Amino acid sequence: MFFSIIVPVYNTDRYLHRCIDSILNQTFRDFELLLIDDGSSDSSGAICDDYAGIDSRVRVFHKENGGVCTARNLGLQEARGEYIAWCDSDDWIELQMLERTYAKAKEANADMVFFDYRKITKSESQRTFVSSYITNKYIILKAMLLDDIMGSLCFRITKRSLFSGISFIPHADMAEDLAVSIKLVDKANSFAFVPECFYNYDIQTENSLTKYNSIEHICNMVSSHRQNYLSIVSILSKYPLQKECNHVTLTIHRPYLEYDNKELLKKWQKGCNLNVFQILTDKFMDKGYRLKYCLAKLNMYWLWKYYVKFRQRVG
Repeated sequence: MFFSIIVPVYNTDRYLHRCIDSILNQTFRDFELLLIDDGSSDSSGAICDDYAGIDSRVRVFHKENGGVCTARNLGLQEARGEYIAWCDSDDWIELQMLERTYAKAKEANADMVFFDYRKITKSESQRTFVSSYITNKYIILKAMLLDDIMGSLCFRITKRSLFSGISFIPHADMAEDLAVSIKLVDKANSFAFVPECFYNYDIQTENSLTKYNSIEHICNMVSSHRQNYLSIVSILSKYPLQKECNHVTLTIHRPYLEYDNKELLKKWQKGCNLNVFQILTDKFMDKGYRLKYCLAKLNMYWLWKYYVKFRQRVG
């Protein structure tokens, strides 16, 4: 069996048929589809079972809700294919994705095969071209850290053997894809690219993990992101990526300053271990954010609040 396609599923019954149909209708047929139902409370689990009843390539696993990382780990444990492909249950793939990536993987004997992806919002559909970044490990890692290409595992296929010794940190469900992707890129020996757009990333359906719902939620998000980042610090230290890592440090702690809250401000000051010079010289970040972070670092955050009010008055 060449492919194991892993789809973590949680309360996405509105979109699940679209996702599964796009996989089962692939022009390449040598694959298994692993649907990992992470304790869904809607009809998602029943939909998964229906597909398993009509297509022998579908294997369904029901588990108690534990977060996407535990669902991904279960998928990896059960996978039997030579290569792993991923799809989120509210997204979908183009019908020739497996055929084209199979051909490229065979031709290049590549550990990882990348392809373009499409971000879909309510107002537009935007393709991300990744070919210029798939040159060497350093360029790929830099692009991932700066979000020039997203760290999601869904935008590439990966040899299953590469996952040996690599797993997702349970319950650290923020930036988990990026951390694992960086570990895989560091471990891989060869990369290839197919210049076609195969993955449709539906941003309209994103869940609440990407939103700042409460102070507790912000703290959980930052904690998860920090856990995943700390798991790759030793890997990144092997590459000339210090400025990019400083930028990631600022990005991780950004949610703390989304609320006007003294306790969150203290958490930001404690967690963000960069000095003012490092913040000012972060060329990857907007000037407004650099000003905001410098004032927070200097215990002058009240000035930022006055600045924002002034800007609102003058339009």
